[in-house]
Amino acid sequence: MGFCLDQAECSGDIIARVFASFREADDDAAPDPDPNPRPSADLTPNLMLARLYLVSDVLYNSSSPVKNAWRFREHLESFLPRLMEVCGLYVRAASRLTADGMRSKIEALLNVWNRWSLYSGAYMMGLQYSFLVEGLGEVPPGIADADGEGRTVSEEDEELYRRKARRLGVRGDDTLPAAEVRRRVEAAKRYAALIEAARRARLRELNPDIEFNDDDEDDDDRDSLADDIEDLDGAPLEDSEDGSDDPNPNPNPKSIPNPKPKPSAGTWAAVADEPKPNPNDDGDDIDGDPIDDDDDIDGDPIDDDDDEDIDGEPME
Repeated sequence: MGFCLDQAECSGDIIARVFASFREADDDAAPDPDPNPRPSADLTPNLMLARLYLVSDVLYNSSSPVKNAWRFREHLESFLPRLMEVCGLYVRAASRLTADGMRSKIEALLNVWNRWSLYSGAYMMGLQYSFLVEGLGEVPPGIADADGEGRTVSEEDEELYRRKARRLGVRGDDTLPAAEVRRRVEAAKRYAALIEAARRARLRELNPDIEFNDDDEDDDDRDSLADDIEDLDGAPLEDSEDGSDDPNPNPNPKSIPNPKPKPSAGTWAAVADEPKPNPNDDGDDIDGDPIDDDDDIDGDPIDDDDDEDIDGEPME
């Protein structure tokens, strides 16, 4: 993990190499051309968990003040859905005892990532879907879309679905056809709706009078692909007439107020040169009569022409 942070400027290559260690591929440095990547034959349960914990450490430290550390979070966002799918495929092929232990550990890891709030709740729900449904093959009732089988996606909507897949935490890479990306997006939305309905049902069992406030913004965002990226890029900014990059240049630069105005008369600057009055100065001597220079405070003065040695006999 320390090596990863020291080489944070190469975060994309590091994450690609880490992901390549999970799946079977001819070239570890190249993206997997297989739309259904298989787990690596060299993986063992302990090795897979160790590499998952490495990914978790890198993800946690992506919020550290190390230069370019935040880029790990950006690159992991595109790799984690595929990683969760590969992990699910590996757990599906393991024995029942091993699969139960690994499943509980991976689900606990996903819960920890969700508490860190590094990604949105919809994205984390998509990672859970990628692990359980696409990987393990546990398809709850109502997830399959029989009506959508064989439905084609236009080129105009293909990019919209791929962006939607990235936001929802499901695979939307170029190795998948557009129709498959659309199927995963719609299935992930239905999966999230089923999980939310089950959560509310459990809460109603504990408190029948509980009321829920539906988040209209999230519902609208899930129901409309167009609203998801509407005005994403925006209209291009027009250059100003004087060639500057400022779209709203000040037509009268002389009217800009001085950010550091000079203090006027009567402010603290004018008072600074005046002597500060003494509140105790009333013209009288507070301590008493003034001391005359002719008075000897300590006693009689010592005569300079005195031949006697004060300290004793003079040294010869």
